[in-house]
Amino acid sequence: MKSWLARRTPAEWLTALLAAAFLLTFGWALYFQIVPQVDAAHYESISSNIAAGDGYRMVAGTPLASDDAIASVGPLYEFFLALLLRVFHFQLAFVWLAQALLDVATGFLLFLTARRAFGKADGEYMGLIAAGLYLFCIDIVQMPAMLMTETLYLFLIAFTTYLFVRLYQEPGYANAALLGVAGAFAVLTRPTALLMLILVFIAALALRRYKQAAALLFCSVLVIAPWTLRNYFVYHSFILTTAAGGYDLWMGNNAGADGGAHPTPEIVAYAASHTFTQTAAYGDAQFKQFIFGHPLAETKLLAEKTIAYASVARPYAFWFYLSGLAQKIVLVWSAAWSFILFSLGLAGAWLLWESKQPLYRWLLALAVLMPASVIPIIVETRYRLPLYPFLALFAGYFAVRLYRDRSLSKVLGVAAALIVADAAVDGASHLGLILDRLGL
Repeated sequence: MKSWLARRTPAEWLTALLAAAFLLTFGWALYFQIVPQVDAAHYESISSNIAAGDGYRMVAGTPLASDDAIASVGPLYEFFLALLLRVFHFQLAFVWLAQALLDVATGFLLFLTARRAFGKADGEYMGLIAAGLYLFCIDIVQMPAMLMTETLYLFLIAFTTYLFVRLYQEPGYANAALLGVAGAFAVLTRPTALLMLILVFIAALALRRYKQAAALLFCSVLVIAPWTLRNYFVYHSFILTTAAGGYDLWMGNNAGADGGAHPTPEIVAYAASHTFTQTAAYGDAQFKQFIFGHPLAETKLLAEKTIAYASVARPYAFWFYLSGLAQKIVLVWSAAWSFILFSLGLAGAWLLWESKQPLYRWLLALAVLMPASVIPIIVETRYRLPLYPFLALFAGYFAVRLYRDRSLSKVLGVAAALIVADAAVDGASHLGLILDRLGL
């Protein structure tokens, strides 16, 4: 048996891994049959109206200028979902199927990225570990079972990263154009990807590939501009993709903020009595007033959100559909897997930085942008998911390096100690919240 396993090629292992991940993810969706709620319900409403020919609206028949759809994150996921609903006659099982396949494709992209970035010899094994750590993380397994932007967004993040590595190694206009399109699609899914798109453009300039940088920029603008222009003609103001930004910035940065998605009574009251564009503009103003008027309070809040972002004391187990034994399993699975991902990923990031190879440092910079794009706004456990593809890549790199050189276990020990310390600080600061979540 042992010799049979040893004879399996990386391609065979990858096929088995992707198949198992698909069965787990799609099976999870079929078993729990999750009913869309809150954000997912909003996406379903908008997508259903698009599919029915009523346009990008939350409520059919409502004038566009007063409808709340533009306050939701989008629009690409809503159009993606609308296409699936229209083709498959509004059967959610087919949406779950498509999203499970998209999730598996993300794992496959991590394998391809590792093989390209780290070399074929060790890179294939690094890629297998990366894909496995990503695909069997319960935080990731759950997402295709819901109508949420994350599954599409994470695929686009992984695709953009892969294309960046390919462009770095194989300069060409086609690679640059495709990278621009993928990055723009990510922005149209969640606007926080704008920082990633800007960085890959800067990287192209830094590599003195000016014509390719121009192609990248042109294709990005070509994809995003029609939606931005549409927003200007409808709302008579500049809205790049969504009007949610001002509200979220205000919610995450005020005297009563806890760093999470918990609006104060003042914010709730203002939003209830004003249009979303007015709320967005006022929220921007309140955010600026707070950070410049109370810099010490803002600094403290940023520190708390940074600690919360990486805290394994905040497992991804408190969705409305979970209870009893299922919730306990998910709680342990999420906390343990997050600890492994963050510890191995941080250790791998350190080794990549020490290597001083430019490509690796660009990858590290892309990874840093994942928390940097959300921590100044609001921090919830699912908002750290865009970092997981990078953590998985770095973890795969470290695992193979550790296999070759056991002395690197010291690096892992330091990384794990930092993650434990972060969780301890977060737990001590928010003990009441954590105990309440645990039902204690």
